[in-house]
Amino acid sequence: MEQVSPPKRRLEPLCEKITLPVIRAVVDDFYNRIQHHPTLAEPFSVVQD
Repeated sequence: MEQVSPPKRRLEPLCEKITLPVIRAVVDDFYNRIQHHPTLAEPFSVVQD
């Protein structure tokens, strides 16, 4: 019996799929959450807006 290889996919750079507005939204969400986190808020309080 001959083994069949799975079809090869064309890899696409992730940077072409994630736009700058999406990156900004993720960073904003992270920063907003971290400011209210019970243990991480204090260490991250040194981060300037």
